[in-house]
Amino acid sequence: MSGDDKLKLEKELLGLYLSDHPLKRAAAKLASLTDAQAVEITSEIQGQEVRVGGLVREARRVVTKKGQIMAYAEIEDLTGTVDLILFPRQYEQHFRLLVPDAMVVVSGKVDVRAGTRSNGPVQPEVEELEAEAERASLVIENAWAWDDPDCAPIARRQVLHLTLPEGTPVVMATLQDALATHPGPDEVVLHIRTPGHEVVVAADGRYHVEAGAALTSELDRLFGSKVSWVETLRNRAPANGNGNGRMGRRNGS
Repeated sequence: MSGDDKLKLEKELLGLYLSDHPLKRAAAKLASLTDAQAVEITSEIQGQEVRVGGLVREARRVVTKKGQIMAYAEIEDLTGTVDLILFPRQYEQHFRLLVPDAMVVVSGKVDVRAGTRSNGPVQPEVEELEAEAERASLVIENAWAWDDPDCAPIARRQVLHLTLPEGTPVVMATLQDALATHPGPDEVVLHIRTPGHEVVVAADGRYHVEAGAALTSELDRLFGSKVSWVETLRNRAPANGNGNGRMGRRNGS
């Protein structure tokens, strides 16, 4: 029995993957195709455009009060699950991809207001959906099979933030040495704390780094406490669905 057949059988018999998980095999590629994980889809990034990927857990069609077909779905990645909403236009274009256990990449707008599902046979339009506190859904704009060549890798826009004590020569030398070992495209912003003040300084070009867990862990270890975090910069999606702004969030990586 092949590894894939074994996983399929485990899922059918047990309802879960026991010996392995398909997402682990695809983790590197999915990371290049997405800019967010399920755990990040919260009210904190309300209105922002994101792209996530994972396995389809369920998908169901419903009928709106206007007689149109829309759908709710759920996908999971290695950090959790995301509720998806496909309004009629997106339903027609993308619902065929949402087959249970299919691996997909989806993009859209994070929306807390659209986070409630009704159990009735008829679903209201988005403006009539009840708000569900702290439960964010992803209103789908596009979807692809994870191996679709039209789903191109996405470039993350990130900023590394550092909160440091007063910028003494020793502190700055230690910082410079650490940043130099992680070159990359991401900007660095320093939050220099002095008694009664915090000065925010955008570091110059020589401090461009590869922001991520390896660097933040090293910096936190060097300074003996949590001093760093990564902000992911994303477009804010206006009402017409086309992002035209720049918003960020704090990422614990």
